[in-house]
Amino acid sequence: MSMFSLNVASRNPQMDMSELQAVILAGPGKSLSPLTQGTPKALLPIAGKPMISYSLQWIESAGIKDVLIVAAQSHGDQLTTYVRSLEGRRPELVLVDDHLGSGAALRKVLDKLRQTNVVVMSVDTIPADSPMVLLDQFRTHNAAMLALYYGAAPDAAADQVIGLAPLNPVRDRTSVAPATGVARLVAASLRAKVTEASGPGMPLRLDMLREFPTVRMVRAQDAHLYIFRTETLRSMLGDKAGSIQRETVPALIKSQYVPSAAKSPSPGTVSPDDMDVDHDHDRHADAANQASMAIAGLTPSNGTLQSRPMILAYLSQAGADASSSSVGGSSMDLATTTAAASGAPLHAQLAAIGHPGARANTPTGYAELNRTLAKLAGEHRVAATADLAPRTQVGPESMVGDQTRVGERSSVKKSVVGARCVIGRNVKLVNCVLMDGVAIDDEVKLESCIVCPLAQVGEKCTLKDSIVAAKMVVPRETTAKNELFS
Repeated sequence: MSMFSLNVASRNPQMDMSELQAVILAGPGKSLSPLTQGTPKALLPIAGKPMISYSLQWIESAGIKDVLIVAAQSHGDQLTTYVRSLEGRRPELVLVDDHLGSGAALRKVLDKLRQTNVVVMSVDTIPADSPMVLLDQFRTHNAAMLALYYGAAPDAAADQVIGLAPLNPVRDRTSVAPATGVARLVAASLRAKVTEASGPGMPLRLDMLREFPTVRMVRAQDAHLYIFRTETLRSMLGDKAGSIQRETVPALIKSQYVPSAAKSPSPGTVSPDDMDVDHDHDRHADAANQASMAIAGLTPSNGTLQSRPMILAYLSQAGADASSSSVGGSSMDLATTTAAASGAPLHAQLAAIGHPGARANTPTGYAELNRTLAKLAGEHRVAATADLAPRTQVGPESMVGDQTRVGERSSVKKSVVGARCVIGRNVKLVNCVLMDGVAIDDEVKLESCIVCPLAQVGEKCTLKDSIVAAKMVVPRETTAKNELFS
């Protein structure tokens, strides 16, 4: 049976399982430093499992068998060992220079893109939406590209301002794009650049507004998960495209109303000057449309808007309807317990607890995802081999790993503790992540801290909002806030 079960096969029977391929981009993780000192980003533990295992699980739940991992050369040995440890059909590992951007890294594997359509995702994204739903929308609307956004993400995580239009603006001239689900993606800019260029506003092209008169502007987090027609991606990744987010996607968006834009993008992001009206648009639209359709891998027809590339955004629906009970309420506790016990895929469990999905691309995001996934650990939250001394407290939203020892009167609340850690007496951990092999001496208080592998925190230390790098030793009786020990 086809994975596309929602009566889609009858509408578009050409696409089947063999036409799908996935690429996981596992870069060096500079934005996560110092967490990645000695550990590839892809192998950083999240709730006791390597980060990349969640990407592989999401792809597997879609039934995609042909998988490439594109990773930094400097992490080759560790990732090779990990891939060899996997059971069943293993993904193919391709190593590229550490300094390459996402677009340049993809160019290195263009000859390995064998299928009609390709899912491209960053290793640090953990979606709460079903891959089948995204693929269904991509296929149903005959799209050239679909991008996933976490629309219900906390404001601090919203890194983009995007413009959404109805799927058929010619028919629905006064309709507004839905707040969640699928819509036409007609504008996208880094939120920081919007503020730099225009203060509180965002410049919009007049030719875009002619084609799409009603546009909903939304702050969202780019999930860095895209579905492309392989021919589209191959055509857009010219010699100069270094970033999918900053170059390839903007060029594809623009091709919907300036068809000549569907060509290999120039380096760099679109500047405010480029938002001016394209005065030659109307005069050259028909001829340019033929070229844009060929570039996007679609069949040219009559030069109208309907025949141009369909670029879609999918705003995560998970978490959009989460009620006030999501903060410590009994209904949320019940949803969490039910989701964890259901044996459902992780994305379904996240949706069940009202979580929109997120990225672990910063230390803050990494810590938050650890705490979120710890909620889903259920009865496995404390390893059978863990040694908990009398009067030790481990909260219901915490995890303790294999062979970890926790001393008397210590408490672990909303924290994830890795394997082979040693935690002394009367230690207080709140909102923390401790990786494998960490030593915490007696009477230490840690709040909202990340402690990397084999680090040691001396007795009677009090740390808040701090990071301790791998193998570092924090001297006894240290008091610090917002510190990096590296």
